[in-house]
Amino acid sequence: MSKSKAKGTAHENDIRDRLLAAGIKARRQEGSGMFPTLPGDVVARLAGAEYLLQVKYRQDASGFKIIYGWMNKPNTDVLVLKADLRKKEYDEPLYIMKESVFFGLVKDAGEKDV
Repeated sequence: MSKSKAKGTAHENDIRDRLLAAGIKARRQEGSGMFPTLPGDVVARLAGAEYLLQVKYRQDASGFKIIYGWMNKPNTDVLVLKADLRKKEYDEPLYIMKESVFFGLVKDAGEKDV
C-alpha cells in the first residue's frame, strides 16, 4: 500500500471510530476509491438508511481554509454553500457542520440506536 493510501485509510478509520464512539453504526468501505461499485469511504447507518461519506484530509488544510474560516465565525452552527452556476451538479446546496453539531442532531433525533 502506498504511503498516501495508508494515510487515507488511517483517516477513514478515524472517522469510522468517531461515529462508532457516538453510537452511530458505521463501517469503512473496503476498497474505497478503488472500485466504482463500492462508492464512498465510510458507510454510516442512520434512521434505517445507509449514507456514504467521503473523507478528505489535507495536512495543511489547503482547500479547506476558507470553509474553516466561515465555520469558526461566532455562533455558526451550519454553513450552507450554494453555487451560482447553471450546472445541474451544483443545484443542491451543501450543508456543512462541525462534528459536535452533527452528533447532537443525531442524538436529539433519537437515531443513536439504529
